[in-house]
Amino acid sequence: MVSRLEEFPELGLVGPMSNYVSGPQLVKDANYRTSEGLQRYAKKRAHNFAGKIVSTSRLVGFCLLIRRNVFSHIGLLDERFGKGNFEDDDFCLRANLAGYKMAYAKDVFIHHYGSQSFSGNNINYQESIRKNNRIFIEKWKDCSIPHAILIAHLLEKSQFDEANGDLQNAVGAVEKAYTLAPLDAKVHLRYIDLLGKSQNSQKYVDILEKYLRKHPSDPQVLNRMGIVYWAQNKIMEARHYFERAVVNDGDHPEHLKNLADAYLAEEKFEAGIQILMALMQKFPDDFEAFEKMANLYIENGDYNSARTLIENFIEKQPGHAYAGSMLELVQYPEVYIAYQFLNQGELDTAENLFTDYLVHTPDCLPAKLGLGSIIFHKEQYKEAEKIYAEILNSEPENEEALLYMAKIKLARESTGEFEELYSRHEKLFAASPLLKRTYIEYLIQKDSVDQAIEEIQHLLDAEPGDLEIHILAGNLFYQQG
Repeated sequence: MVSRLEEFPELGLVGPMSNYVSGPQLVKDANYRTSEGLQRYAKKRAHNFAGKIVSTSRLVGFCLLIRRNVFSHIGLLDERFGKGNFEDDDFCLRANLAGYKMAYAKDVFIHHYGSQSFSGNNINYQESIRKNNRIFIEKWKDCSIPHAILIAHLLEKSQFDEANGDLQNAVGAVEKAYTLAPLDAKVHLRYIDLLGKSQNSQKYVDILEKYLRKHPSDPQVLNRMGIVYWAQNKIMEARHYFERAVVNDGDHPEHLKNLADAYLAEEKFEAGIQILMALMQKFPDDFEAFEKMANLYIENGDYNSARTLIENFIEKQPGHAYAGSMLELVQYPEVYIAYQFLNQGELDTAENLFTDYLVHTPDCLPAKLGLGSIIFHKEQYKEAEKIYAEILNSEPENEEALLYMAKIKLARESTGEFEELYSRHEKLFAASPLLKRTYIEYLIQKDSVDQAIEEIQHLLDAEPGDLEIHILAGNLFYQQG
C-alpha cells in the first residue's frame, strides 16, 4: 500500500482487500483455513493483481494507510463515534470533500476477524450501528453534496426507522437522499417502496411516473403502477401496465397473476385462463393460480372440477394448510360463498349467510369459525366468546378458536382469564407463532416489558421473516424510547 501512495501522489488514503469487510473490498472466495494457507493465499493475490488499484469514495477503517498531510488538513477520527462504526465513513467523506482521492489495492490482502473490538469491550454491535448512524446523519444534515457515503447512510437510516415503526422519519430520510440524488435508481426505488407503504398516494404516483420516464421498461415499477390503477378500479389502465410488466419479465408470478386478474375482470376469459394455466405449469408449488382457477369453476357452479383441481395440488403438496382449508370449504358451497363475501369485506352479507347455514347445519365448523370472526371484528365479544367456547369444548386444540379466544381476553383486558387460558393450552401457545404473538401482547399489556422483549427475540430467532413480530418489536422499542 505504501508503494501505491508513492506511485499515485493524488491518493490520500489506501486500503486492502479482506475476507470480512463490507463493500467492494470483500473477497468472497477467500478459502484458506490456516495461517499458512492465509500466507499462500495473500502471496498468490499479490502476484495475480500486482500493482492494480481501484478508485473508490469509501474505504473500511479496519486497515487504512493515510498520508500525514490528510490528518493535518481535515483532522483525526471524530471521537463522537466512540469505539467504532461510521467513524471511517465520516473520515472518508471529509477527505473526499477536501479533495483527496482514495483507492483499494487489489494485490494486498489482510485477514480480518471482524467486530473483535466490540465483543472484547462488551459493546452491543447493532445498537452501536443505530446510534452512530443517527450521529452521522445529524452531523451531515446540512450537506448538499450528493456523496455516495451520505446517500448510503440516509438509506440505512430509513431502514432503521422503518424497522422501529417510524414510517414518517423513514420517508423523510429517503426524501433527503432523493433531493440530493434524484437520478440514483436505488434511492428512487427505495422512495417508491416507502411511499407505497405511506398514506401519500398522490406523491407515490408522481414518483412512480417520474421513475418510469427514466426507466420505462422496469417490470417491478410497471407492475406497481398497474396496482395503483387497479385500486382505483381503472381496469383497462391497470391491464396496460400489467401487460408491459409481463413483456419485460414474463416469468414473474406476481405480474402474471395481476394480468390474469385484469383479463378476467374485463371478461377476457380465454386470455385469463391461458395465463392461469401457464402459471400452474411454471409454478406448481404456488397455490394462488390454482385457487383462482378453482374460483372460476365455482363461479360457474362446477364444484366437482374445483375439488379435483385442489385435490391434485394437495397430492403434490400434502402439507399445504390453506389448500386443505379451501378443499374443506368447497365441500360446503354456501359456506364457501359466505367466505368469499367475508374476504371482500362484505361482513353483513357473510354474517347472514353463515347464520342461515348454521340454522340447518349447526355443527359445521367452518361456518362457526367464519361467523365468530365477523362477530369478533364487530367487537361483540360476549357473543363471539360463546361461539369459540363451543368450538373449544368439542375441539380443545383448534388453533383458530383458541387464537380468537385469546384476543377476546386481551380486548377486554381480562388478564386473569388470559392466564387461565394460557395455562390450559401452554403447549399449543409454545408451538404456534400466532398464539405466541398474543402472549407477547399480554406481557406488554401487563407491563412485563423485559419478558416481552425476551419472548420477541425467541420468536424472531425462530421466525426471522415474520413481518408482524418485527412491527410489534419496533413499536415496543419505540414506546420505550
